[in-house]
Amino acid sequence: MSKQDDIISIPTGRYEIDNEDKKGENNGFAYFETIGLRNEQEDSLVSLHDLDVEEQLSNLTPEQVGYRLWSTHRQLDEQFISNVKEIHEPGNKLDKSGTTASSNYYDGKGNIITATLGDAVSFAVVYGQDRSVLKVIRLNAIVHHPNLGGEKERIEKLGGEVTYTGRVVNQSRKTMAVSRAIGDIDFGHYTPADSHININSIEKILDGVEEGSVCSIEVIVSCDGYTDGAGSFNQTIKGHEDYLKKCLEMDELKGLQGADLCEKLAIQAIKNRSTDNISIALQTIYSEGKPLDKAKFIGVYDGHGGIGASVYVANNIGNVFRSQCALSEKEYMQNDFSVYKNKETYERDHKPIDVNLISSSSSSSSSSSSSSSSSSSSSSSSSSSSSSSSSSSSSSSSSSSSSSSSSSSSSSSPTSSIIVTEGDDENNYGDKTNPFCSQLIFKLFVGTAVTGFALLIAGIAVALAAPAVTMALPISLTVCGVAGMAAGFFGSCLTKRPPQSKNDETGETDIIFEELISKKSEEEQQTTTPSSHSSVVLATQYNF
Repeated sequence: MSKQDDIISIPTGRYEIDNEDKKGENNGFAYFETIGLRNEQEDSLVSLHDLDVEEQLSNLTPEQVGYRLWSTHRQLDEQFISNVKEIHEPGNKLDKSGTTASSNYYDGKGNIITATLGDAVSFAVVYGQDRSVLKVIRLNAIVHHPNLGGEKERIEKLGGEVTYTGRVVNQSRKTMAVSRAIGDIDFGHYTPADSHININSIEKILDGVEEGSVCSIEVIVSCDGYTDGAGSFNQTIKGHEDYLKKCLEMDELKGLQGADLCEKLAIQAIKNRSTDNISIALQTIYSEGKPLDKAKFIGVYDGHGGIGASVYVANNIGNVFRSQCALSEKEYMQNDFSVYKNKETYERDHKPIDVNLISSSSSSSSSSSSSSSSSSSSSSSSSSSSSSSSSSSSSSSSSSSSSSSSSSSSSSSPTSSIIVTEGDDENNYGDKTNPFCSQLIFKLFVGTAVTGFALLIAGIAVALAAPAVTMALPISLTVCGVAGMAAGFFGSCLTKRPPQSKNDETGETDIIFEELISKKSEEEQQTTTPSSHSSVVLATQYNF
């Protein structure tokens, strides 16, 4: 397989085209994407193949791959923003879109390295011999919501603001529900592209599973549109794991595999009242009782504010990641996007950088150097024949690679793994679980307003019916009524979540959900298998 086998699914145009679902599978990878109840599809996803053909990449440790994933997201962020400013024409609207990211690399040696930005998530699912679900584990230890302790403190130190509903506020008083992303020019350093890196081994994933009972392991990556289905009070590690396991064990999902499974998971989230775009990707990494020995890369990129950022990342992440991995450790150290050049920022979220990796790679630096030069050249050549955005990525990657002639040094205490040091707490709730945003609290405020109105009417009635009676009672009732109405009205206005679709305002949500589900169940399945020679796969399935 080669880079020609890469699968890149992106929004293809305007609203009428983006209303179509996309579905496909190839070489153990499968995916399904749907617009849900949104007006436009903004998600993208990728599957990269043949990542272990370059000698330098196959020799990297999981820690080194984690460093390079971190750098890849940072580089894509800078390139996208620079590109947007460069091509912007006066009088036209500036692309201010952004995207979350869940980039997952399986190294072919039993390790999964995950880089997370925003609220995209990834899981490992362990299946038994009869396709029974033995275990579900979420691979990313944290999602980036502004009202998490560490994120709120970071934003406020920068002079930013986080609302009580858990949204970050920019200078223009616009708000956003995630605190880290690629793009988002309007939010600047409040929402940086500083990923959290997690490394999970197959050994760790299989911990507690009976030996000999495992048939396969699949990595499932999704945007928050899927996990929205878990409900407001289940936006935790355990809540996400339990929700996916519950879905997989449903009768209608038992035995399903590949793109059909991804599709049913998305439909189930819609049934559970998710109204967002939903993208789900799946990659098998363990089959017939043993780990696969080929490297795999899958990523889901959930756009917001437009499709620009998610499309740019999907089109360019392959070239940028490959070029980062082609660098020897010493060359990587000089890269402007490396963790060594951004030591303080990286170590804010992770354990100290492992300086032992530098000395251990020095013995093979000469052979790595020639290999990385050849690899960079290959990446550049391939990129020049792709889209203009890919060319921009390759050019920037090459320039960062050539800048490695300058010298720098960094020192830190050594460690042997990359582990998140904060936020690994299933009780850390994001925006969707803020109690002030829940429908329960909203209903309580509405109840207060109704009670207040009833007291007001009672006070007036008593005053009119028994004027001779002391006025203390009707006045008290009236005052309590007015106070209750005011508290209930303002409270309900402040706590009611913005409508997630136009149907929420009309009260037609349930009807539309039923129509969506009914239409999906009635449509005939038209599975399209991606061509092995196509770099862009858009397999159309349903239209609603």
